[in-house]
Amino acid sequence: MRLRLLAALLFLAAPFSSAADAPGEKEIRAIIAAQAAAWNAGSLEGFMAGYEKSADIRFVGSKGITRGWDAILARYQKSYADPAAMGKLTLDEFEFTPIGADYMLVLGHWKVTTEAKGDAEGRTTILFRRGPDGWKIIYDHSS
Repeated sequence: MRLRLLAALLFLAAPFSSAADAPGEKEIRAIIAAQAAAWNAGSLEGFMAGYEKSADIRFVGSKGITRGWDAILARYQKSYADPAAMGKLTLDEFEFTPIGADYMLVLGHWKVTTEAKGDAEGRTTILFRRGPDGWKIIYDHSS
């Protein structure tokens, strides 16, 4: 009897044990993968294609808050002047949390490996917004 009860509970719980992708998750995963590919190809502009091209977006890092797409690109260009300085970017360990129909909060892990500086890694919290151009990053806290 206990075995039947356990089997029934496992059967009923199975659909809830692995959550289906949240709406927008596949598209956002593709954007993040494209960003990593652009970074690893040495293209900061390609990496920045995942961000909303707006003066209203924000990047928060160890050196403070940077406001606006152009300023964020300039920050990256200063810190990563060439492909050797950019190294290899890995993005993983994602958690997706929908916030309404047009926003997605993404938690993850980043790692940059370079020959000159070795490894740097940390956590990221990214807010995506769905707009006319699809899903784009509007806030990025990476440290």
